[in-house]
Amino acid sequence: MQLRKCLLFVVLFNCATTMLYAQNKQYAFRIQFANKPSTHTLTQPLAFLSQRALDRRAHFAIAIDSSDLPVFQNYTDTVLQLTQGVFHNQSKWFNQIVILLSDSSKIAFLTPKNWIKQVDYIAYYPDGLHAKKTNVLEKEKVIAKGNLLKTTNGLSIYGAASKQTSLVNGQLLHAAGFKGEGKLIAVLDAGFYNLYNGFDSLLMQNSIVDQYDFVAHDNDPIPGGDHGSYVLSTMAGNEPGLYVGAAPHAHYALYRTEDNNSEQFIEMDNMLAALERADSLGADIATMSLGYNEFYTPSYYLFPKAQLDGKTTLAARALNKASSKGMIAVAASGNEGGNSWNYLLTPGDADSALTVGTVDSFKNDGPASSPGPNFNGSIKPDVCMLGTPAALLYTRGNVLYAIGTSFAAPQLAGYVACVLQAAPNASLYAVKEAIRKSAHRYALPTDKQGYGVPDFAQALSNLGIVLPPIKEYPTQIQITPNPCKEFINITLPNDLKAVVPYELFASNGMLVYKGALHFNQTNQASISLPAYINSGVYILSIVIDGKHQKCSFLKF
Repeated sequence: MQLRKCLLFVVLFNCATTMLYAQNKQYAFRIQFANKPSTHTLTQPLAFLSQRALDRRAHFAIAIDSSDLPVFQNYTDTVLQLTQGVFHNQSKWFNQIVILLSDSSKIAFLTPKNWIKQVDYIAYYPDGLHAKKTNVLEKEKVIAKGNLLKTTNGLSIYGAASKQTSLVNGQLLHAAGFKGEGKLIAVLDAGFYNLYNGFDSLLMQNSIVDQYDFVAHDNDPIPGGDHGSYVLSTMAGNEPGLYVGAAPHAHYALYRTEDNNSEQFIEMDNMLAALERADSLGADIATMSLGYNEFYTPSYYLFPKAQLDGKTTLAARALNKASSKGMIAVAASGNEGGNSWNYLLTPGDADSALTVGTVDSFKNDGPASSPGPNFNGSIKPDVCMLGTPAALLYTRGNVLYAIGTSFAAPQLAGYVACVLQAAPNASLYAVKEAIRKSAHRYALPTDKQGYGVPDFAQALSNLGIVLPPIKEYPTQIQITPNPCKEFINITLPNDLKAVVPYELFASNGMLVYKGALHFNQTNQASISLPAYINSGVYILSIVIDGKHQKCSFLKF
C-alpha cells in the first residue's frame, strides 16, 4: 500500500505508464554463506574499494576488514549452477546473495551444503522481475509554474524553497561558500523520471557520478517513477530565483532500490546493495526516503514493533553498517502518524541514523510524521525539517508542494554535505551531535519532533566555526517588465553609483552576458537582451558595494 510503502509520499494523483515484457514467474531467495573464502586480500584494497573510499576511511581512521572483501565468487557460481537461477544482487557486508528462480523447488538443492548458513524466501514476481520496467508517475498538485519571488533580499534566490531554507538558516551556509562542494550524496529511491527535464545545472556540471537500478539490475535508474526526482530536487535543484536546494554544488549517485509494484522483503536487500555500492564509491552521505513496517508478498508480514529497536531489521543493520564504514546515513521517519501503526518505520529506527520528521513553517508538528522513539528508547526522529508541505522542483521552471518525510530527509542530507564541507576535520559523531544540539527542542525533545528543527549556523558554531553575517539590500533591484521579451528596465536607489557592472546568468548558473549599466538622472537603466537568449528564467547580478545582489526575471 503506497502510504505505508517506501516512498513516504502523500499521493494526490497517480498515473501509471507501464511497459511490460512477457516473462515467466520468478521466486527470490536470499542465500547467506557460512564463511568467506577470498581471492582478494586486505593488503590490496583497490581491488574492491575506490581510492575515494579508501581516502574517506583513512580520514576517519576506519580500518578495512573482512566485511569489505567481496563474496566468494565460486559460492555464487555454484548456487546458480545448482538452482539454474539468475543473479540479482549481493552483500559483502553480510556475506549473502539474492537469486531469482523460475522453479522454486530447485532451492532444495542447496539444503545439504555446509557452506550455506541460511536460505530465506523473500519475493515472488508472477511476471518476472528484471525484464519489467514500470513508471509510476506521482504528480502532485502543481501550485506554481515559473513563479518568481519579487523580493530582492538575501532569500530571493531560493524562490519557492526560501521557507525551508530560512527555517534552518541554510542561506547562511551558502553565503559563506558552503554548498556541498566536494561531497558525494547517494540517493536511494524509486526512480528519477524527470531527471533530464529539471536538473540542467546538475547535468551540465557532470555532478551525477554514478547511477544504477537495483530492481531491474541494470544501469538506468530513470524508469520506475519520478519520486526520486522530487527528493533529489530538495538538494540539487538550482534555478536561482525559482528554486535552489540545500546542496546545489554537491555530487550525486542515483540508485533505484524500490519497486512501486510490490512491497516485499527483497527491497531491503536492494537498499543494502545500494549502500554497499555507495560505500565502495566513497559516498559521504546516503539519504533514504524509504521505510518499511509491513510486506504483502510472498506472504503478509507485519514487523513487531519490538524489532524496530535500532539493530534488528535488515534495513537497520544495513544502515548501521554503512555508518560504521564512514558514511552519514539519513533516513525518513515515515508518514504513519495518526494511523493504526502510528510509529516510525525501519531503517528510521537505526541507532546510527539521522532520522528526520516533518514540521510546518511555524515549527508545529507534521500530523502525518511518524513518531518515535525506537523500541529501545533512542530519540527518533533526531530532527525535523519543513515537510508540511515542502517545496519541490517539478520540472524545468515548475515547482510544486508536497507533504511527507520523503522531502524532509533529503533536505537534511544536503545541509549535512555543507557542514562536512565547512568542518572537514570534525568526526562524523561530532557532526551529528552538533546538528542535534542546534535543534530548538534539544533541551526538551518530544516523540513527534525529537530534538526539533536544527539551525545550521548554530551547528557550525557548535563545531567551532562562526559564519559571517549576510549583508542584505532590500528592494534595491527592481526589474520591469517582468516577464519581458526584448529588454528590461532596472531601477536602483539614488544613493548608488551611476555606472554599475552587471552579469546575466541562465537558471543553470551559466554566464550568458555581462556589461555595465549607465543610469540616467532618475536612476534607471535598460538592457537590450541579446537575440541568442532564449525563453526562460534569468538572474541579473549587480555589484553593489562589492557585493553581488541578484534579482530574477522571466523572458518569454
